[in-house]
Amino acid sequence: MVKRAFTLIELLVVVAIIGVLASIGVLSYNNFIGSGKDAAIKSQHKTIHDFIDVNLTTKCLNKDSRFTISGTSGLQGWPNPTRTIYCNYTNPWQTVCEISQSFRQFYFALYLRNPIDNSHASDYSRPGGFTINCEAQGNMSFQEWVNKGSPHSIIILSKLSDDTEYKTYIPKKWR
Repeated sequence: MVKRAFTLIELLVVVAIIGVLASIGVLSYNNFIGSGKDAAIKSQHKTIHDFIDVNLTTKCLNKDSRFTISGTSGLQGWPNPTRTIYCNYTNPWQTVCEISQSFRQFYFALYLRNPIDNSHASDYSRPGGFTINCEAQGNMSFQEWVNKGSPHSIIILSKLSDDTEYKTYIPKKWR
């Protein structure tokens, strides 16, 4: 009766194969987690964008329009944020900047959570954070301004997990 066993080389080959498969699995898992975080960031970004866009297009109906937005704070014991949004100031540029500032303050007080680390999401310096701004005409040449159709836009910026910017615009189309 002959006893058969695995040789040392065969065991080393099996261990090497398992190591390669494990490293591929870890890399795939990390990519899966990263894309999941980015999907959560983009979802939160889209919610903010749609909320602002819908409110402006449905409630800014004439020159004298204004409306109030309110929400539930993400921090227990904090007051629920409320902001009054005025639809028109002296010019379209001031209007867009004032409205973007009002929405930024509202979302800061709302205390949304960062999808990556559960910190305050309005900290734009960190992945998962966001901010709301207005497009500055002063940052573009006259020709760029003309090519874009004299833009007045609210900009929502989110920082993805790899530190890249995710940006959407809400052009001034309300009255």
